[in-house]
Amino acid sequence: MKNLRFLLAALAEARKRAPLVGVLCGDGPQRPELEKYAEELRIADEVRFLGRRPRSEVLGLLKRANVFVFLSAYEGCPNAVIEAMACGCSLVVSDIPAHREFLDEECAVFVDPQDIRQVSNAILDCLTDAEGALQRAKKAKAKIAQWSVRAMARQYEAAYERVTQGSKLDNSICPRLRKPHLELSLPKGASMPTRETRSRFRIRLDALQRLIMWHCFSGITPHYLVTEYPKSGGTWLAQMLAAYFDVPFPRNKRPPALKRQTCVLHGHYLYNPRFKNITCLVRDGRDVMVSAYYHLLFHNDRNPPGLVEQSRRKMPFDDYNDIRRNMPVFIEYVFARRVRLARFTWCEFVLSWIDKNANLVMYEDMLGDTPGTLSKVIKNIAQTVPDMDRLGAIARQFSFKNLTKRRPGEEDCRSFLRKGIAGDWKEKFTKEAREVFDLYAGDVLIQAGYEKDRSWIDETRASAVSRKIPKSCEPSTPANLLTRLHDGL
Repeated sequence: MKNLRFLLAALAEARKRAPLVGVLCGDGPQRPELEKYAEELRIADEVRFLGRRPRSEVLGLLKRANVFVFLSAYEGCPNAVIEAMACGCSLVVSDIPAHREFLDEECAVFVDPQDIRQVSNAILDCLTDAEGALQRAKKAKAKIAQWSVRAMARQYEAAYERVTQGSKLDNSICPRLRKPHLELSLPKGASMPTRETRSRFRIRLDALQRLIMWHCFSGITPHYLVTEYPKSGGTWLAQMLAAYFDVPFPRNKRPPALKRQTCVLHGHYLYNPRFKNITCLVRDGRDVMVSAYYHLLFHNDRNPPGLVEQSRRKMPFDDYNDIRRNMPVFIEYVFARRVRLARFTWCEFVLSWIDKNANLVMYEDMLGDTPGTLSKVIKNIAQTVPDMDRLGAIARQFSFKNLTKRRPGEEDCRSFLRKGIAGDWKEKFTKEAREVFDLYAGDVLIQAGYEKDRSWIDETRASAVSRKIPKSCEPSTPANLLTRLHDGL
């Protein structure tokens, strides 16, 4: 997702304070929509849509540009940024892991790709501080030498030598190992989970070992991998796979890294072709927002230490129980990565996995037909015909009703297993929340197959539940919401 609508909005904001011209190269199905949006923003005369151009012409435009802006929400290897670096452009780029791997603040200006005001300010700073922009561009161009074929070959050779020799991995060679992220899962077994007792240091140490095993030993050790965006049911799937294959699902201890013992590993990772025996679980992003709200802002039996306190400091709502009023602001905070949920957004996760040759599973299918969906997963990763009777027994063992002693739909906000249904967002989303989610993830929601079009934004709740929404929370435009966030809650 290249975030071109946000780029146009940022150009319109910057245009109010200084004259500038934006140039967009390339073509695609979004072009008519973007041209219309530029007209709505009244910058159609200041934005040139050039369409497809020969490579030589594009490079010439880059060399003449005062600033290159790239607000992609997800990238594998951002070739466009690398080309701009080689052409000596001053860079304004989205603050995502792919850019951080080869750029720093001395080479580029990092921005939140969905913060219109921040992006416009960064563009204007590059235009007004020409000397500072020039110095960053020179340092960025110097870094290109690290991406030559010869240099890359040396780094791969060094990485392979370290892995095969069993020595410690160098973070400069494997930059993805710098920031281990937290994994939230349940212990193996059908009993209710116990409260997290590990220290923050132990949690991060265990997560670091999983990170190393995922990225460096996935094809060496015989493990089954389950990846998800947080709060998408990955723990549930991992438990059932471990039960079927009769292997460990290490949750409260480190996995057996030095033993070639098969186990199920669960985590939150973007697509990587090196991963083997992996299943990706995807859930409707709107339901993810609801589950994340309760996980981050209410204590439950699996919260890591300090998570709720930290989240509430960042989101000081008047009444945390009023989820319908708070949800629009919460969605904005999650997509802006201002709270600790994942190193990437739901959109980045989904876009990194769809249309890949991967074992992709929908959470909603798991709920509707647990044995049938498990059967497809096992066929893909184990290349064997599963025992359906055994799968039925495992599905019953790990069912929401058996684990919680509640029926699906009976809510307990203090439990990690809160409600156990799909579509809960329809009760929790106001019209404003629908509009905000659509602003950030509407296109991806359609790409993932959860909606055919945007008619869902205007649909009213079919539920008999009715709550009066305070006047201060009546639907507002996305621009007003952003202003409200920047001014403080």
